[in-house]
Amino acid sequence: MVTSSNPLQAFGVKHLYYLSPVKNIPSILEHGVMSKMAVETLEIPYDDYSDQTVQTIRERKSLHEYVPLFFNTRNAMTFRYQKENRDFAILRLNSDLVTHYDCLVSDRIAACSDAEIYTLSEPALKKINIEVVLSTRNFYDNWLLKKRLGAEILVKIDMIEPEWIECIILDRTAEKIKGISIRQLRDSGYTYYFEG
Repeated sequence: MVTSSNPLQAFGVKHLYYLSPVKNIPSILEHGVMSKMAVETLEIPYDDYSDQTVQTIRERKSLHEYVPLFFNTRNAMTFRYQKENRDFAILRLNSDLVTHYDCLVSDRIAACSDAEIYTLSEPALKKINIEVVLSTRNFYDNWLLKKRLGAEILVKIDMIEPEWIECIILDRTAEKIKGISIRQLRDSGYTYYFEG
């Protein structure tokens, strides 16, 4: 259900995030942030760093029909990409996009068997304990917290228009991406990426 107001604002959430291989960013800036199903249906070439076992689960749960966005980029996916030295960046989107699309919210990585998924609303955000998701900086060896930091906004659309993308956030040592005009910021304070 599309909401007339942004329930994320009650919790100070101005931005949502999408992780992408750098090679995919020019295409995203042209076509928008697309669901996996839309990308594959349109046969748009793309790099995929995702865990294929997790993608199989996401497909089984019909999650490929949604564009997945994160509240907190310091999650297991970012950690794994950095550990594997993947060439990726974080796209920052304006959270008001939720007033234009049908959105769900998960209380943890949506592919988890124990994930609870709700229609996006203030009560749902309280139920998933959004304050913890937003404020936690590290999960260390806490398996439950690791899953919880992967809480997602699931946008039921083939494509989120590129106009919602505010900027690209790069690791502090990454080279700026050539050939694109959108603003690029370096994460010098480890707000979005993990140190090391």
